[in-house]
Amino acid sequence: MGILRASKHRFAYRIMAGMPDAVFAVSEQVRRHCIDVDGIAPVRVQTIYNGLNLSDWTPTTRPTKVSGEMLVTSVGNIRRVKGYDVLIKAASTIAPLFPGVSFSIAGDVLESDYFEELQALISDLNLSDRFHFVGGITDLKQHLCAADIFVMPSRSEGFSNAIVEAMAASLPVVATDVGGNAEAVKDGVSGLIVPSEDPAALSAAIIRLLSNPTEAMAMGDAGNALVAELFTTDVMMARITSTYTKLLSAK
Repeated sequence: MGILRASKHRFAYRIMAGMPDAVFAVSEQVRRHCIDVDGIAPVRVQTIYNGLNLSDWTPTTRPTKVSGEMLVTSVGNIRRVKGYDVLIKAASTIAPLFPGVSFSIAGDVLESDYFEELQALISDLNLSDRFHFVGGITDLKQHLCAADIFVMPSRSEGFSNAIVEAMAASLPVVATDVGGNAEAVKDGVSGLIVPSEDPAALSAAIIRLLSNPTEAMAMGDAGNALVAELFTTDVMMARITSTYTKLLSAK
C-alpha cells in the first residue's frame, strides 16, 4: 500500500504507469491503490491473491492442553507497522479474565527500537509471564497448530500470507481492517475484522472467541475451506497463466 515509498518512488511509479501490459495486485485494496495513486489504467490491473499448497497444511495432532489453557499468537517480523503494541494493550485487558491464556509473537526483530518499546510495554502492563516473543521459527505449521487463535493487528498490509497460513491451519483469525485483510478473512464466518489502532475492539474480538470455543472452531474450519476455494497455488497459477495467454493471443 505504498507505506515504504519515498517521494522519488511515488514519482517513478507514476512515470512508469503506462508501460506494463498487465499488473498483478495481491489484493483488491492494492489494485485500487495502483489505479487511484499510481495512475495505472483499471483494465490493466487485476487482483490475483497469493496462494499456498494446501496439501502442506494437512491437519496434525494438536498438543494436549489442560482445561482453560489457550494460546493467542501472531506471526510477522517485529516492525511498527505490524501493530504489536496494540495487541499487547489488548492482552492486558484479556489476561485478568482468562488466567490460562498466553500470547506469543513469532518473527525476527527488524526494528530494534520498536522491539525495546514492546518489551517495556509488556513489563509496564505486568504481562511478562503471559506474553512471549519466540523469534524466527522454522516450522510454522507446528507453531500454528499449537495455537488456538491467530491475530493480525497490522497498521498496513498489502495481502497477509500469514493470515492465509493461519486459516490453512484451521485457526480463527482476528485481523485489522487494513489492506487485503478483510478480503482474506470473511468477517463473522472465518474470523473477525476490527478497526486498526483500537485495543478495545481487538480485545473484545479475542474475548468473544475465547468465550465461545465452539464458534471459534467453526470459524477455523470455515477459514480452511476458504483457503481451498480462493488461496491455493493452483488457483493463483490458473489466473496468472490465463492472463499470459490473453496477452500473447492479443499480440
